Amino acid sequence: MSSKRDTKTGQRNYPRIPTRSFVAFEVPEDNPGFYRLGLAKSLSKGGMAFELDHSFPPGKLLNFQFTLEDDLIEARGIVIYTLERQPGHFDIGVKFLDISDADAESLASWFRRHGGAGSPADPPAE
Repeated sequence: MSSKRDTKTGQRNYPRIPTRSFVAFEVPEDNPGFYRLGLAKSLSKGGMAFELDHSFPPGKLLNFQFTLEDDLIEARGIVIYTLERQPGHFDIGVKFLDISDADAESLASWFRRHGGAGSPADPPAE
């Protein structure tokens, strides 16, 4: 279940930029080394949303990899929400917890080219 904050664009800390790319993810506490695929829907400086054929409970930790143009981005995140859009089709919202400086810079560069600004590590504006 999600909170209203997670689902209403006007209440998010960061704007989302639509994207379509594959996301490989691992659930390290359940099955380390086993990666599955999802489809990224949107990306923000604080996290991403992607589509899967199953759900995860909020609080689940994931390691994931995705590409932005020519850059492979690796990050660790926590599931913030899961929404079932249709039977067997879930949107998973993940907040970035850990990302390397180099990958954070690649994300920042991508955001600048696609209408965003700043860095994924920047705190939200007050």
